[in-house]
Amino acid sequence: KEDEFHLSQARMRSELRLKEGRPKPIDILFKNLSMDGEYEFEVQEPYKIFRNLNNNVEDLEELQKDVEMYRDLDRTNPEHQDFWGALMVVCQDELEMARGTHSIARSGLHVSVQQDITTLLKGKTHQQLQTLHGQVLKKLQSGEVIDSEYWEALLKRLVVYRAKARLREIHESLLRRRLGELEQRAWDEGRAARQKEEDEAEKERLEALTSGGGAA
Repeated sequence: KEDEFHLSQARMRSELRLKEGRPKPIDILFKNLSMDGEYEFEVQEPYKIFRNLNNNVEDLEELQKDVEMYRDLDRTNPEHQDFWGALMVVCQDELEMARGTHSIARSGLHVSVQQDITTLLKGKTHQQLQTLHGQVLKKLQSGEVIDSEYWEALLKRLVVYRAKARLREIHESLLRRRLGELEQRAWDEGRAARQKEEDEAEKERLEALTSGGGAA
């Protein structure tokens, strides 16, 4: 009950800032997940909001705290839990980049190898990355003589790409639902307009019949 109260308060604060036109990054993320028709849907994937923060550590830390709060409070919907959990992974990655403490930078891997990792991971679906994650773990636990630096770096980047892929999936699902709602609303409004036209036409026809009968 206490979590529900705090979640309700957090949502109210987000809604107030949105209505007043002074949204924080967390409010932009919240409004899409809320599926409230009052707000315009953000077509951009959720993780792209970090681009607007320009590697500002203070802003990233504030957003991380806000995301963590929603993750800890918004527990009843599994999709919401996936959303906030994946955002935490991406946010931590962005923070490490901004602080200059990122594992890739400290891995000692050549830039070309880092680019190879990016090429391998980008464009893959969440399911494909899940499968690859299992394969990489198996490789690291196999006891074979391998380039552990490469495989560990791959695993760390894979976790971030998997989180982004999950966010993309949730976003696309929300977008489809929102478009479905808009289409349904447009159809309902069109039906109401057509019904109104029919009613008015029928009324005019009856009035014409009545006035014609009186004249006779």
